[in-house]
Amino acid sequence: MHRRTRGFTLLETVIYIALLTLIMGGTLAATYELLSGQSRASGHNTTQEEGSFVLGKFAWAMGQITATSTPSIVSPHTNDLDITTVSGRVQLCLASSAIWIRQGGTGGACGDTSYRPLTTENVEVIGLDLTYLPAVAGAPEGIMASTTINGETFRMTRYLRK
Repeated sequence: MHRRTRGFTLLETVIYIALLTLIMGGTLAATYELLSGQSRASGHNTTQEEGSFVLGKFAWAMGQITATSTPSIVSPHTNDLDITTVSGRVQLCLASSAIWIRQGGTGGACGDTSYRPLTTENVEVIGLDLTYLPAVAGAPEGIMASTTINGETFRMTRYLRK
């Protein structure tokens, strides 16, 4: 009499479960790496966007300059910029891990309600260094801006035209 077998034996079932476990484990590991890589890339893009935006605002303000007030000219290095442009007074400063801007107005401390944040909460600004560059050997005077956002340094130099 022939015996008919139906289904899987216990050994076959254990082998299939082990193979399925390996496949699922590999899939989960690959998915985790993709997601964490995407998160890192997104964070880097945010930092680049914030840095470019800050330098763009600085270039905008410096492109419209008519006069520079202290401490920018008197002090070689500062964290604050207070300038008069064709569209009015513009102030840039660093407070509470953010860069702040105020157009027009006087008084108040950096970061108070008269200022607006130039950077978002998504990034941490470690430093803002504004350096006055005096006119030397026929080169015009200028201001170099340097800021560190999420560990990445952004720099630009803007020469003053009078």
